[in-house]
Amino acid sequence: MIDISKRIEIISKLLDEDSRTSIVYAALECRLTIEAICYERFAISYEYIPHDLLRKWQPHHVVKQVAEEGNEQVTEGFTMFISKSPTNQDNPPVTCEDYESVEYVSIGSQAALDLGKLGKLWNALSNTSLHVSLPHAKGEEIEIYRNSEKVKGKIAESLNEFKKILDGNLLSSGFGEEYYFNCIGCDTKLKKRAKLIKHGEMVVCLNPDCPESYYFSVEDGEIFHIRRLLITTCADCGNSIEIPARFVDKLKFGQTLNEGCSECGYNNQIRLIPGRATKPEAEE
Repeated sequence: MIDISKRIEIISKLLDEDSRTSIVYAALECRLTIEAICYERFAISYEYIPHDLLRKWQPHHVVKQVAEEGNEQVTEGFTMFISKSPTNQDNPPVTCEDYESVEYVSIGSQAALDLGKLGKLWNALSNTSLHVSLPHAKGEEIEIYRNSEKVKGKIAESLNEFKKILDGNLLSSGFGEEYYFNCIGCDTKLKKRAKLIKHGEMVVCLNPDCPESYYFSVEDGEIFHIRRLLITTCADCGNSIEIPARFVDKLKFGQTLNEGCSECGYNNQIRLIPGRATKPEAEE
């Protein structure tokens, strides 16, 4: 885990120097710390939402997507406990009262994140210190450093947020029932929290060298996965050819994908060309 106390120490020392340059560096360190905190929460949940499916790179947006699609508890604060002694297999606890009577010991706590606050600070630190103001007139003086007092205010706010998560010593990838299966291409285990799966949602293989991807289908509460394929026929022998859809996803107009036929060896060429949609005729 990231050593938050070390990050606070670095930023505080720069703040104590109180020069215009040290204030800017402190603001940069705050921004980097926010990114590190958020990206660490993403990394712990990587098995449920891989990098290729991220829609935005900004730290608060990354964690927001993780919470929606991979790990509902990613921003929550909680403490995990374990029973001090093994469960009696002949007389296991059944009711809430049974579980409450068990003696527990803490194994760690995950600190809560105020994602909205961190996102605003990340933007504010950039706006107040990490960019030179665009001049509004020809003779306007170019200021390299912005209003130091305003910047120091945002740094102080950042330090307060960092101190709130200082005692966290555990990160969790979440809780709940999983839906999982093995990739047909490389046998990597792919999994997802069942309650977060949406009909039509896409998942890609976690193996960076594997081109496979899948769609989820949810019907009457049951979950299925469907391999994403382009199915075509060999131009020479007519044999059916299955091509992982991600190869086609990456094609640009005019580019060619070569696919050899497993039956006759013919090199089939697939090219993405612009087409024109036609409106279906209305039935009489």
